[in-house]
Amino acid sequence: MKKSIIISAGVSLLLLTSCGPRLGSPEAKLKIINEQKEIKKEKLTETQEANLDKRPKWCDDEMPSSDYAIYACGFGESSNLNIATTKANLFAKNYLAETQGTEISAKAEVSLNDLSENDKEVFIQSIKNVTAAKQISGFKKIKSQVNSVNGKYQYYVLFELPIGEANAVIMKKLKNNKAIKAIEGHEKAMADLEAEIEKRKKK
Repeated sequence: MKKSIIISAGVSLLLLTSCGPRLGSPEAKLKIINEQKEIKKEKLTETQEANLDKRPKWCDDEMPSSDYAIYACGFGESSNLNIATTKANLFAKNYLAETQGTEISAKAEVSLNDLSENDKEVFIQSIKNVTAAKQISGFKKIKSQVNSVNGKYQYYVLFELPIGEANAVIMKKLKNNKAIKAIEGHEKAMADLEAEIEKRKKK
């Protein structure tokens, strides 16, 4: 009877060791770590999916579009609502400034034909410097939304920037730019640029 018990225990032990790494071995520890990583990955995926479900549609597919305004959706996350709001606002403002600066730079390429290549580069760089300062005014908040996820605030905001107002701010700064004033014929270049930008409003 004792022999059968010993044999049975030995078989069970053999089956256990053959099914996986030996308990306490480096392989067993590695297996546990990998299993924990998989669990965390699954939880993270579930959280990401939940976040996507809570993301407002006006930040993606249903974002407004217009020939007379630029729209930007900003997102900020923090355990502090004010910080989350500030992050979202900054993100949206920066996007507005960069988008408008890119458009004006493209218009400038068309309207600066009479200038030398070096002067064109100075002109374009001045535009980039102005818009890099993110000094955009005239925008207004269209929509906002706050979600609470895992103890943190997620703040979404939608800004609208009328193109005419944005152009006026940038053009005013360009006219006072010393590098541009030093270019011979800069008055005509500025007038041509303004005319090229105005065409956008009439399309």
